[in-house]
Amino acid sequence: MNTATATKPASASSLKTKKIFTLGVVTPITKGQNGEEIVSGLEAASEYGFRVLILAVGDESSQQKCLEIANKYPYTFEILEDNAQNKEKILDLSHVVVLSEKPTKAIFSKLQKKSVIPIVPEKCGFQNFNAQKESGNAFEYRLDSAWQVVRAIVRASENFQFTYDWRNLQKNLKEMEQE
Repeated sequence: MNTATATKPASASSLKTKKIFTLGVVTPITKGQNGEEIVSGLEAASEYGFRVLILAVGDESSQQKCLEIANKYPYTFEILEDNAQNKEKILDLSHVVVLSEKPTKAIFSKLQKKSVIPIVPEKCGFQNFNAQKESGNAFEYRLDSAWQVVRAIVRASENFQFTYDWRNLQKNLKEMEQE
């Protein structure tokens, strides 16, 4: 994405103080890796009033769609220049990170350290969260539709409302060993 069109992120204090459920995207979104489904899910999240922070990286069609969403929802969808500082900022401000594939060891380590819960495709080595069993360390989605991504985002936002469940989820993530 053209960095001149990237928007400025909100301050950490304004996001955390208001407890606005915040999604981050710190890896490229591309058409070949469920990009259309993820972008549609992020747009729905912005419509719901969740904050979306995304790095300006990915294929041209995904970038264009993200710019359209940022223009449509300027208060909830923010695009940041793709650099290490902004990646850290997104991880610091986000409650969850939406990934199109299994995270690298470096990203996984940062998620654990910062207690940021992943939203990932099924079969990435994570366990879908189950509040009744107090098990799981992520929210999974099937790759067959954008609605599956939206469903995972909504489930995450609902569980975020319950401090006990959210802390269990974070604890489970920290205890997970990456394969």
